[in-house]
Amino acid sequence: MGKGEKPDDWRVLPLCVFHHLDGPQAQHRMNEEGFWAQHGINPYALARALYNLSGDFGAMRFLVDHAREIFPDRATYEI
Repeated sequence: MGKGEKPDDWRVLPLCVFHHLDGPQAQHRMNEEGFWAQHGINPYALARALYNLSGDFGAMRFLVDHAREIFPDRATYEI
């Protein structure tokens, strides 16, 4: 995606302003892969699951709250 281009809805993840822009390690202060690896979350798997559960806010909240356990970053897999 280029700057200013809207991504497909299934690729969108909710972030608070601290993690999105303002925090010292906010997503916009580093590259996107590094941000998600730092948090231990596979953003593609999480985004797809949230999109598939659209409207079921309880289930969506559960996924966000437990994202590290349910959708670990690919770099954290044990081989």
